[in-house]
Amino acid sequence: MPLDNFDGETFVAFTDISGFKAMMGEPARAVRALDSFCTAGYEALRRQAGGPRVEGLFISDCGVLFVRGDGHDTHAGLRSLLAVVEAINRVVLGAVPGLGRRLITPVTLTRERTGERRPV
Repeated sequence: MPLDNFDGETFVAFTDISGFKAMMGEPARAVRALDSFCTAGYEALRRQAGGPRVEGLFISDCGVLFVRGDGHDTHAGLRSLLAVVEAINRVVLGAVPGLGRRLITPVTLTRERTGERRPV
């Protein structure tokens, strides 16, 4: 999937499989984790519903996800990014036993100029 060049402000999320290096001692489990991670990542990107589009790429046990600045509301971009990360988490945690639990909790942003606090 090619990515177009862009410039401007954006949100970026770096993701990886926690404990993957240790998991390499169990090759079948490591392969299952990689397959689940990459498949879940690209499926989450493909199945996005409305809102600013999240784009990304996955290499080995790492993923880089981002939202283009394309004039969208900052909060909407962050919500889209968090929704994709949550979708990946749910699939991978369900597919690979023993990865532990990662819970995504609500985030509150503070606007620098106004000090306004709004839930995301």
